[in-house]
Amino acid sequence: MRAGRLKHTIAVTRRVSKKGAPDTYTPIATLRAEIISRDARAFIAEAGEQTEAAVVFRVRFRPGIEPGDLVTMGEREFAIDELKEIVARRVLELRCTGERA
Repeated sequence: MRAGRLKHTIAVTRRVSKKGAPDTYTPIATLRAEIISRDARAFIAEAGEQTEAAVVFRVRFRPGIEPGDLVTMGEREFAIDELKEIVARRVLELRCTGERA
């Protein structure tokens, strides 16, 4: 992985739910990332049409990140759907979906 490609700063957080209390978000990591791809997928929901953006972030490997965590880049939030290790624990791809801008 080339450091010059890591142009974006993202924050990874985890939602913590406690009975009777509002959800809180615990910071996991702040990382430099490369955006690999952006696609738009249209989903037909029961109430109508909804469009979501699919984004793949590539970061240096970091243990503790799990599917279901949230990635924040600027003011946009994405939910991590899938993780993929590349090059034996050196590079991690975060495959995410979020609301399309």
